[in-house]
Amino acid sequence: MMITYDGRRLNRDHLGKVIRVLNRLLHWCPANSFLSAVVSENETDFRLRIQIRSQSKVFEAVASGDDFEGVTSAAAQDISAQVKEWRQRRFFEKPGRVLVVDDDPDAIQVLEGCFQNLGWQTESMSSGTEIIRELPRIPKDFNLLVIDIVMPILDGLGTLAAVEKLVEKTYGLTNWKDVRLPYLTYSVKPAKDLLPRMDSECFFYLGHLQKGGTLSILENKIKSLISTVYVRGDSPEEFDFQSRLDLRPSGL
Repeated sequence: MMITYDGRRLNRDHLGKVIRVLNRLLHWCPANSFLSAVVSENETDFRLRIQIRSQSKVFEAVASGDDFEGVTSAAAQDISAQVKEWRQRRFFEKPGRVLVVDDDPDAIQVLEGCFQNLGWQTESMSSGTEIIRELPRIPKDFNLLVIDIVMPILDGLGTLAAVEKLVEKTYGLTNWKDVRLPYLTYSVKPAKDLLPRMDSECFFYLGHLQKGGTLSILENKIKSLISTVYVRGDSPEEFDFQSRLDLRPSGL
């Protein structure tokens, strides 16, 4: 990271704002990126140029104006939008495999259709007990789990808790060790009405998909939730579970 500045009115507060912006941008950047900022001024305006240079692409945003905070915000929003768009495009060029778990065949059909439209391979199960039976192969075969919250016998969060206990107590499930499988919840209820999310040694929570609405809305929600969390790699195959930052920024 490098910051260059030139101007009589620039002070530590200005520099601190730029540093905070660059630190937040680090969570969006491709791996091994170099960030730089050039801050300058004339008699009336400030000017900020932010650049992110990676092995894959160079991103750049420039903003100017008489309000330094507004200039900083505009440049940050511009470059973060560029990176997010690029990451979504790169991520869905090399999609992975998703496991959809729901007791409703119609819901499974909708979800599988959305993911297949986005280029993902899909497999479905109709209950949490099926996950338990197939447990040894889950972390090897899938990059993502989508699970219904309300199911008979064993609901969504109950399934995740059962997996946790089995992995902890069963010697034969060593392939689950040090793996945190990303998952989405799926329900007719909105996210605010659900139980607190469950992050654990085996799973981490990406977000919630609400049943209903159009397919395009659901697809866009899936893209938004998935693409912003893979902050260390450009595809599910390159994602480094061990070094994952537990940050899911919604904007700068």
